[in-house]
Amino acid sequence: MNPEKPIHIFVETPDNHRRELTFHKPDVTGRQIKEAAAVPLTDELALVRDGRLQPIANDETIELKAGENFIVLVHQIRVIVEYIAASKPFKIAVAPTTTIGTIKAEALDAFGLKEDKTKGYKLFHHRTELVDLNQQIDQVAGHHKEVKLKLEEYLIQGM
Repeated sequence: MNPEKPIHIFVETPDNHRRELTFHKPDVTGRQIKEAAAVPLTDELALVRDGRLQPIANDETIELKAGENFIVLVHQIRVIVEYIAASKPFKIAVAPTTTIGTIKAEALDAFGLKEDKTKGYKLFHHRTELVDLNQQIDQVAGHHKEVKLKLEEYLIQGM
């Protein structure tokens, strides 16, 4: 393939946009494709070939062919929040950058709970209290795609 001739590929992004990208050399990495498509490096990239998805890692080099189609899949983390007084847990899939505070607010709403002057709620992961509500869920999950949390009520003593 002539490296001087532009190579046009197509990338379908999570927001359902099909972007045409142009490269001037056939060998590119997954990272280069994601950066050109303006998608987060944490999202998953796959080449669509013969009706199958072939995952492409950020550091993987592939040889592009004109007209190839790629798809970007949002990496999500499944969060399960258990609350002892609830009949079933709260389950939600969130982006890795979702904060613990956002997950706590969603869980409280799902369980019909409100914090006030007399009681509050804390989230725990493996018996460790998640005190930083600005912490992102991917920092808690590590490489796991699912995180189990426990919501506990505590009483606030009178002033």
